[in-house]
Amino acid sequence: MNWPRILLTPLGLLLMAWGTVTPVLGLFGTETTGRVTDTRRLNYERNEPLRNRFNYSINYRFSTRDGRVVDGTTNMLGSFSKVPALRQDHALQIRYFPIWPVINSPSIQARPNIEHLVVLIGGWFLVFGLWRRKKSGRRSSAGRGSRSLPPR
Repeated sequence: MNWPRILLTPLGLLLMAWGTVTPVLGLFGTETTGRVTDTRRLNYERNEPLRNRFNYSINYRFSTRDGRVVDGTTNMLGSFSKVPALRQDHALQIRYFPIWPVINSPSIQARPNIEHLVVLIGGWFLVFGLWRRKKSGRRSSAGRGSRSLPPR
């Protein structure tokens, strides 16, 4: 058994799902307005040349058209003054699937971009690219100096 292939295939499927669902959500999802309920700065500063950029965890709540209340969470990167929706009770545009509102994202993150394509291709490679048979470097014994006679 080839355990790396077996373990990497589910990861590839997840990457393909994320690379497909997020742009589809941005293109065809329903948009509504949600409210930020909680904001947390994660406990580390990024080791980059640009200082004061942190990862923020943002929790939000929105109502669907049929009245269901759904909670969501996302991560954003930036300084406190540059990242939109870091203050509680701030309005935030949310995109969601009406059939299954648990799949949702802030509109600013649901736009299709090159990142989604790269993740989709990486997932495809993990699922299908690893299962290709490699050509062996061996040649058949008939091709190495032993000539067979032609049939009569």
